[in-house]
Amino acid sequence: MASTSEISLVIKNIKRVLTDEEIKEVASSCKGLRSINTREEETREKYVANYKKFYGVYKRTIKAVEELTDDLRNSFPGTKTQVRELVILGLRTNNRI
Repeated sequence: MASTSEISLVIKNIKRVLTDEEIKEVASSCKGLRSINTREEETREKYVANYKKFYGVYKRTIKAVEELTDDLRNSFPGTKTQVRELVILGLRTNNRI
């Protein structure tokens, strides 16, 4: 479990690579995001069409998460995956996603 100080450090770094407006855009674009519903015969094409407008937001977010993961790797113990999860937790905490 991440400590409050670790999450605070991550949030400070998130604000270094994403603007407040981008952070809000990430939060709003993730509302309603879900997996493909194959039980109701939803096709991949229909699913992609529903979320295509957010592609740019998601791409910038992934790039920021990977950049922060690499930057913070030496600041936190653990694997790269654990640091990435901490960055994602910081983003969620900051946005209440």
